[in-house]
Amino acid sequence: MTDQTLGRSPLIEAIVGFRLATPLTDEQLEMLGSVLHRRLGGPTRPHHQIEVKLPSATGEAPELIDLGPVATTTFGANSQPDSDGSTEPNRAVTIAKGEVAAHFIGVYPGWETLRSEVDDLAASIRPFLENGIAVVHVRYINRIDVPAEGAVDLSQYVYLLPAVPIHLHAQLRSMTFSVDTAATDPYAGATLAIRVIPGTDGGIQIQMDIVVEKSSPKPADWSEAWGLVEEAHQQQKDIFYGIITDKLRDLCQQ
Repeated sequence: MTDQTLGRSPLIEAIVGFRLATPLTDEQLEMLGSVLHRRLGGPTRPHHQIEVKLPSATGEAPELIDLGPVATTTFGANSQPDSDGSTEPNRAVTIAKGEVAAHFIGVYPGWETLRSEVDDLAASIRPFLENGIAVVHVRYINRIDVPAEGAVDLSQYVYLLPAVPIHLHAQLRSMTFSVDTAATDPYAGATLAIRVIPGTDGGIQIQMDIVVEKSSPKPADWSEAWGLVEEAHQQQKDIFYGIITDKLRDLCQQ
């Protein structure tokens, strides 16, 4: 998706991820985390794996066991504040033993800027990719606010969404709809998830999450992996523009 077609991009987060052919060691994970922290300059937040131990007796609360951090997210300084004036960082990199992912949150900088920034991060990441990249993925999360107009026909905005019977409008709080592509290509796959929830002032909000994965018969080096990223980006763009209606396009031009 680009900002050239839509005047107001509905994108709220873009993610480019790389699944490593060989997991990082604990030492490599710590080294990469330190490198990214120095480069990005923002705070680092750990992600912990939690195990839930069910109680043996009725009425007892389950026990939560912290198995320790399994990934970390390092944030960058906010170089482009969101339209609502937020000062939250809008660049971040998440690393785990088997994956590295770059996040662009809030104001979408455009694909060319995003590509340049990920390629710039590669200088920090490449030394840890000695065994190559197994899978890449591009994930775009969109949020579209539809104003109140009585009984909303969702199919007027997204071709894949079913029309909701009029007698359900008052009762329906939210709806989730997902589509997975058939596995005709062993080296590619796409998932589309759409969620509709109540919006502001009686309207609705359509949340659209598109994930496209690409891989190759053997682990790819950085140049080959980036070629797969370009293919994945184009495919998610085709999916997005292929399912939105002219009415939704017009809404994003306002």
